[in-house]
Amino acid sequence: MEMMEIREAVNDASDSQTLEKIQSQIKRKLETWSHSFQEAFERRDFDRAVKATQRMRYYERAVEETIKKL
Repeated sequence: MEMMEIREAVNDASDSQTLEKIQSQIKRKLETWSHSFQEAFERRDFDRAVKATQRMRYYERAVEETIKKL
């Protein structure tokens, strides 16, 4: 659901300032999931680590969408 909202916000963005703001928010979420992955991996919680990498891929794609539109 969240990814649909992000994609919609990117599509609706009308200027580069808005896109950069969205991109910044996405990158913060990506960083959070990256830390989550690291913690899970260190604890050998591989299910959680896999979930974190899946979320990171979603956010990477969202960043790519903002870059394309910029």
